Amino acid sequence: MPYTSAKYTGQQGKNASQRIEECDVKPLRDISYFFGYFQQDLYPCENKENVGGAELTRLFGLIKFRDGDKWVCTDEGVGPTSRDCLVYSFGINYEWSFDDAMAERGCKVFAFDPTMESRDHQRSENVMFLRLGISNITGEQVIGKVIRKVARLPDIMARLGHAGHQIDYLKIDIEGMEVEVLQDLLLEDPAILASVRQIGMEIHPGIYGDEDVTQPNNLFAKFWRIFQLLDCLGFRLIHWNRNTYKRNHYIWKGRKEATCYEVVYVRIVDASGMSLEGEGMFFVAMKWHLERTTSSIRSFVYWQEVDNLESVKYLQEYELLALEQEKDNHDEDGLIEVQGTRK
Repeated sequence: MPYTSAKYTGQQGKNASQRIEECDVKPLRDISYFFGYFQQDLYPCENKENVGGAELTRLFGLIKFRDGDKWVCTDEGVGPTSRDCLVYSFGINYEWSFDDAMAERGCKVFAFDPTMESRDHQRSENVMFLRLGISNITGEQVIGKVIRKVARLPDIMARLGHAGHQIDYLKIDIEGMEVEVLQDLLLEDPAILASVRQIGMEIHPGIYGDEDVTQPNNLFAKFWRIFQLLDCLGFRLIHWNRNTYKRNHYIWKGRKEATCYEVVYVRIVDASGMSLEGEGMFFVAMKWHLERTTSSIRSFVYWQEVDNLESVKYLQEYELLALEQEKDNHDEDGLIEVQGTRK
């Protein structure tokens, strides 16, 4: 399917609001649905590149992991190009590898972090740093027990003269504040997200502790709603992985899960710049379970469409038998076996 870049317009913004209003959001019925979301890429990207990143260590070098990198889809038409490429990068923590790498590609990078002890400055020709955080409010907010300056994304874009411009890549690594930020944008300013081509972010659902995920204020339920609203805006998951730091991993029902995940979305548009209605299923692999039998059994639940992706009418459950399940290595340091209580 060809991709075409486009500036977003007021008309497209109105369409974004309609999409959110008409989005048939399903409640999270069981935690298996949430974990099932991370079983495969939902949309094909032929050319994915891992950009930036640094090898880090903890506990005197005993624990090694990679951090700061983000996956970028570079397919023609959707990948950032040197011409008019704009990157917003929220959450730096003095690790500049992604920002510098995107700048080397010719992108104008605006990097934000209110927790760094650095003044606003021009790091390089293509990288500008602002000691400012993204939030669901504009003003001041307590972050890490310190009052920091924050702003909503529309206000930041207006301040920098980018109102009405496309953001080619939006990086969000803000240690748990992503829920409030995304809820605000999706419900109050969906047109802003409709101007974004790719989102690379770290999400922090935490450890599942046998809580009631059907409650709307539950953190897993909030992410579940965000996943669906992003889908209604035309965003498709092209990559996911557990955060590589082993202490973020734990075992749930014999399978490795994580307190935080890296996810990357691409917004799929047609030649007019409008998000595609799409073909086929609305979501893929929304539920799974693995039974310890001679044959691995995985159960998927698909959100099915009737007319298009925005008119979901029913659920249909499929059993796919005798699929060989890849065995997870559970003998890594730092894994926790969850027994129904939050650790």
